[in-house]
Amino acid sequence: MPPESSSERRQKLLLFDIDGTLMITKGASSRCMKRAGQMVLGPDFEWHPVTVGTLDQQLFDQLATANGITPTPTQREQYEATYLQELERELTERQADITVLPGIADLI
Repeated sequence: MPPESSSERRQKLLLFDIDGTLMITKGASSRCMKRAGQMVLGPDFEWHPVTVGTLDQQLFDQLATANGITPTPTQREQYEATYLQELERELTERQADITVLPGIADLI
């Protein structure tokens, strides 16, 4: 059988949950989600229980709904950008709190 051409090869996409799969951040993700929610949806935005292992966008929708808010696409985009900025800032400032799990450095 002839080898597959590059156009026939299947590509694989691996998705990882950061906190608890790649590293332990001592709650950085949750803190940043809450701050981003407050920045985008207002200071009364509160943290509520969420479904663990859910994608960030789904978590935002769950949290917004629990706060009585139906988020708009613009709010979702603002939340995502704000969350990523907050997460980068917190992980930079709290590097001592981060534990990269075994084998992850080699994987990446």
